[in-house]
Amino acid sequence: MLILTSLRIPPELHDAIAELAARRSMSASALMRDILQEYISHKPVGLDGIQDHVRFDINLNLKTLYLTRFLADSIDGDKARQVLTEAEDFIKQNGLDVRRNHGEHG
Repeated sequence: MLILTSLRIPPELHDAIAELAARRSMSASALMRDILQEYISHKPVGLDGIQDHVRFDINLNLKTLYLTRFLADSIDGDKARQVLTEAEDFIKQNGLDVRRNHGEHG
């Protein structure tokens, strides 16, 4: 059983939630419920935990870089640009553009 609760948020946050929910084909309520559940379910981590997360992210990024370089050697420049454009479009369409989410434009 779900319990109805009320929350006052600024219009900008409301608009961002509505936009993200629409991109994910879900209601704003379901998105906020998922965000709160994920936030609450994570245990606070100390400095060691943060360093572990950073190390993991760096390692994952390095592996991705090496894989990308390997794949880029196999395709021509025009095809590589097309793949990058499609990847950027996918990122934007799915609300994953970190630069936009943090107010940066580029």
